[in-house]
Amino acid sequence: MKTESSTVTVSDITIVKFNELYSKYKETLSCPCSTTSISYKNFVSSTIKFHPVCSSRFVSQEWIHALYLSNASRYRVSDFRTTASSQFEILSSFCSLAHDIVNLTENDVGSNKFVTIYLLHGIQVEHEVNVIIESFKKSASARMIMFLDYFRSTIQGNYLISALNTNLIVELRSYLMAHPVPLLYSTKYTLTPDSKLSCSRDNPTSAATLSPVLSESESSYLNINFKDLSNSTIVSGFFAGCTPLEALLRSTLDCLYEIECLELLFDYFPRLNHSHINWTDSILTANQQNLSFNDYLNEMLIEKWLPAINYSMYFDQCNPSLCTYTKTHRAEFIYAITLFISLYGGLIMILRLTASFILSFILSEIKQINSTSISCVCATNPDCQTAAVIYGDYPDGFTYLDTNVIYKIPGFIRGCLNSDSLLQSTLQCLYTESNSDCFARLLIYTSVFHPIFEPNRSALDLHPLVSDPTRSRFPPNTLISIIFKEMMLEQWNSNSSYEQFYKSCAPKYCTYRQKIRTKTIVGIFITLLSTIGGLAVSLRFITPYFVKLLFKLWTMIRKRKQKQQEQQEHQGSH
Repeated sequence: MKTESSTVTVSDITIVKFNELYSKYKETLSCPCSTTSISYKNFVSSTIKFHPVCSSRFVSQEWIHALYLSNASRYRVSDFRTTASSQFEILSSFCSLAHDIVNLTENDVGSNKFVTIYLLHGIQVEHEVNVIIESFKKSASARMIMFLDYFRSTIQGNYLISALNTNLIVELRSYLMAHPVPLLYSTKYTLTPDSKLSCSRDNPTSAATLSPVLSESESSYLNINFKDLSNSTIVSGFFAGCTPLEALLRSTLDCLYEIECLELLFDYFPRLNHSHINWTDSILTANQQNLSFNDYLNEMLIEKWLPAINYSMYFDQCNPSLCTYTKTHRAEFIYAITLFISLYGGLIMILRLTASFILSFILSEIKQINSTSISCVCATNPDCQTAAVIYGDYPDGFTYLDTNVIYKIPGFIRGCLNSDSLLQSTLQCLYTESNSDCFARLLIYTSVFHPIFEPNRSALDLHPLVSDPTRSRFPPNTLISIIFKEMMLEQWNSNSSYEQFYKSCAPKYCTYRQKIRTKTIVGIFITLLSTIGGLAVSLRFITPYFVKLLFKLWTMIRKRKQKQQEQQEHQGSH
């Protein structure tokens, strides 16, 4: 039994009712929104969690000031005291910048419009919201990283000298001359005795250490190496670099998660002991991810961005007034039996009306087939065709059919109509390869009736066609009807770019609605005819019994009346 589809419309839509319909008919369910453009801020809020260091005391001015040393440039390049205060000041600035960028991004997301023509399910809304937030996050992160790369390139490209003597050391030396001479030393990181990385060309980094202070008599030349001293102590997770920025980008901040490392800093930074703050209570307790600070910056120092979607607010903003869905069901068994009987009765009625005409037509066709006539009559057979020929003229001016044929034209067919003749013919006579004298003879015969076609006249210069398989896809024996079906086109070179069209269109989503009538006019006619036929068949079986029943009732009524009359007559006689 075939399936039938019907469109159902439901009004007074609620969230509960929509979810019920969606679970059953999500493929065909359609609920148009009254408002198609909704601001994200009306139904989306976000909970954003930054890296714990951005909310700790390690980005406060008290901590940065406690790490500040007025003589920081005296220490070696790899010594943490040289850049500690600067690194945490840059860290604090990046945290502030990340907060500002995220706030702007959140405002941009809230101001953006969520375009929805039809009501979406909660899962679909969540997916769309996550996609738009991720898109804004990537855009904001790209801007931040672009600024950072530009800043780093500017420092190295213009060779800006750090006041902390981390990328270039300037020293005044007096030799035999009366006035001192400035000497410049570029800091280096030694890989091997023959291989060194210089801050003038590269960005070498090494583990940050805490080393003994050089005496005043020792040359500043000893400071240009990143090489650690044997008695130095490594500061866990922090690095030294050509600039405090490069050192911070490589750092993993491990020291801020370890009490032992923080207590080590108290011995080298006196101001930490003078503060009334217990810095060990500020230790970071979150799970450490062992990522560099540069990796955190790629995520804008965000650990989690959790959007909260108020689906009820979205539903109220969409405000659907009704929903439609398509329901598919199979025809019932009783209906199928009834339809079968109706079709059976309708078929009997149709055959009863048309059988005589069909038989007479078949008999007439048999008679025509068995006819002894060999000529094809266009009145009865529109597909008649024969070879196209050229007849000779008789002296009386008449041309007799099938007599005096002087030339049969190859490829040309004669049909009932000129159009039939043309469509069933080929152009092989017009080609030199097919028949060498066909084209010439055709011009000679036609010039008798049309002098313009005379071969020696220059009024119309005609030449036979030349077949070239490399240039034409139609050989000489191709039917003209086939050439017409191909619109007489040899080649159609189209140049289109679907990718460019798709980019210009830029569709956000696709929807379609299909409305199909359950029955066509022919179907209605067949159903009506089947019903009439079914009634006829049913009445044929029922009518005899119904007539018998009526006859019995009439007989019973008549006998009762006769009996009553007899009783009345009998009483009157007494």
